[in-house]
Amino acid sequence: MSTIHAATNNQNLLDAMPGAGDKDLRKNRSALNNIILTSTGAAKALEFILPEIKTIGFMADSVRIPTSTVSTFKERYIDS
Repeated sequence: MSTIHAATNNQNLLDAMPGAGDKDLRKNRSALNNIILTSTGAAKALEFILPEIKTIGFMADSVRIPTSTVSTFKERYIDS
């Protein structure tokens, strides 16, 4: 599953130095001119709604793009 979001209010407007304990250094990049790959809370919500999804090897990511308003969702199932 992939989600695409506009910049969020917790992103930096300029590149920033990482703080103590920062785990995802990509989140320190400027929201105005970088496409940032990160985790998504939508995966946790989907696991809450469909608990059986944990057993099939579910993967999710999020892309934050430098624009003011946009959001989309893409999901792909492969049945083998």
